[in-house]
Amino acid sequence: MERIFLKRNEARELSMRKMAEEILNKGLSPQSAQIRYSVKTAMTVQKWVRKLQDERFAMKEQHQTKNAKTPAVIEKLERIIQADTAKIQQLEQQLHEAKLKALYFEHLLRTSEQKLGIQLKKTPLPGNP
Repeated sequence: MERIFLKRNEARELSMRKMAEEILNKGLSPQSAQIRYSVKTAMTVQKWVRKLQDERFAMKEQHQTKNAKTPAVIEKLERIIQADTAKIQQLEQQLHEAKLKALYFEHLLRTSEQKLGIQLKKTPLPGNP
């Protein structure tokens, strides 16, 4: 029995929403809507129209706040990307400098070995490359 009551309420709500949609979108007058949808009072018509307007307004505000947050999120991500890019460039520069130092010391070691005639490089232990 309770289900039947819920179904009736759902059907009534759907009908009232449709009525309010016609008033707002199609320009149906509230008096005509009251007659067409067999609504007893004009207050009921006004209530449903107001309810639909409030829901639309809330949805519009919610949509605008979502759109307002999106640029902020994008800006934050762009700042993170810029910071990461700068860090990568810094690390690449440090790597380049370290490679140059390694080449310099290797060259220095080779020339020192040639001039002194002794082996300065450490010989690897057996089993270690």
